[in-house]
Amino acid sequence: MTFEIKYTEQGFLDAINGGFKTTGYVTKTVGCVRRTAEAYLNKLHAVGAVEKIEIDNGASHVWRVVINE
Repeated sequence: MTFEIKYTEQGFLDAINGGFKTTGYVTKTVGCVRRTAEAYLNKLHAVGAVEKIEIDNGASHVWRVVINE
């Protein structure tokens, strides 16, 4: 049995590049389940690659790629 990486961090970055995206949007774009998307996005957030922005008075959030200049 061979282990195959199905999703990459770059795939998640590509899904949210160019704007503010919901976890649901990322899930559909990447083709994974919500739990997988949340895990990758939280990991990218922890290393400063993406920003998590609360909306609706903290009831929800969107993601955005952090641009380092």
